[in-house]
Amino acid sequence: MAVKYLIETEIRKLLQCSRCKKSATGPPVHICKMGHLECYTCFAKLSETSVDEIEASTDSEGDTDSSNHSCAICKEEVLRTRNLLAEALLVQLEVAKTLSQRSRQCATEQRTCTNCCYNIYSPQCLRYDAPNVAMAAYEAQTYQRYQYPCDMQQYGYQPPLDPYPLECSNQNLFYPDYDGASHYNGYRRDLAEARSRSNFGPQSSVLSLAGEPSKRPIRCPTHLCGRNIAVTALTSHFSFDHPDVPPVNVDFDVSSHLFVVPDVIPFNYGRCVAMLLIPNRLEPINSVSQSNFINSPKGKNCLPLVVMASRLDCVTNPQNANTTEENRAEMNQGDFRIRENMKSPLLVIWLAGIEANTSIFTTLQVTEKQTNIRSVVYTGPVTSLRSCQNTTKVFEQGDCLVIHSGMLENIIGDRGGFDLHVVVH
Repeated sequence: MAVKYLIETEIRKLLQCSRCKKSATGPPVHICKMGHLECYTCFAKLSETSVDEIEASTDSEGDTDSSNHSCAICKEEVLRTRNLLAEALLVQLEVAKTLSQRSRQCATEQRTCTNCCYNIYSPQCLRYDAPNVAMAAYEAQTYQRYQYPCDMQQYGYQPPLDPYPLECSNQNLFYPDYDGASHYNGYRRDLAEARSRSNFGPQSSVLSLAGEPSKRPIRCPTHLCGRNIAVTALTSHFSFDHPDVPPVNVDFDVSSHLFVVPDVIPFNYGRCVAMLLIPNRLEPINSVSQSNFINSPKGKNCLPLVVMASRLDCVTNPQNANTTEENRAEMNQGDFRIRENMKSPLLVIWLAGIEANTSIFTTLQVTEKQTNIRSVVYTGPVTSLRSCQNTTKVFEQGDCLVIHSGMLENIIGDRGGFDLHVVVH
């Protein structure tokens, strides 16, 4: 673009009129005996002939009759001869300028500013050459990625009049937790459930592995993260974005020990304690979906499983409207030993994988370290990261290890924590 601009500028300087110092706007262009140019406006003003007679003069005849005025530069007589080369250059410059203006005008007319769900940074985006494109309905499984659904009538999309309620009608489906109902314009609960039923088994609340495994992204279970992670990038996401979660290489039917400190476990939402990486072996590969095994640089052909932990108060629900701010502050302090305003706090621990599979089971065990008299054991299936990871929902389903306050006081050692034994079968 810079080279083209310089060439056009130089050409217009060469085509300037010797009298008015302006570039000629069009033919005819006259010259003097020394070759200096003069536009037809100046020539018509200073010449006795009219403009019509000047335009009627032909170049083929080679008319060399002089006019009654002289050139402003060399003082030579200005001839009635027209410079064909200068006129051709002027025509080409004007044509290029007209085409450029026309293309910019067409682009401006075709540009429409709409509220589009494909823009993740701003509610305004630009769509070109698509006046009759039917926009798809807003999908709830995309979580917070597309917050602004298209509501333009020209694209064939009509949002519902009344927004749907925010509560989860199906606990097996994870719906985004928006603060306001304004983000639910265009949200269709029936469409979301119909799309999700294609991935869920008819007789089970877990994902069906009989057909093709789902390739939908997984929402990160870490609190305040909530990113949509690809199935093949789950291990890399934890290693780069959550380095506080240690990766542990384990094997099937081999016990692994994890040290858990209850004081750092939050209330009412899960915390990732560790990520278990199980290598791909020949024996369990027939019963495990191939999509669960991830090829990563640090754990090649590994099955990732996330150990989740959370605290739950059975008497005082922190999400209840009657709970005061002082009680919430005390509950967030996380001191299990000095606790007067809270009764019967529970520690919930569960194991979550990419997809729920009835062929893989886990055993979670906590034992009193001093006397080995008391022990709490859970054996059951691995939950899915595609389902809701809310502590209350996991506790109601029962796929977790539950430790009440009395047992927790006995198993906590001198270091302020306890050993968790995890076995994957």
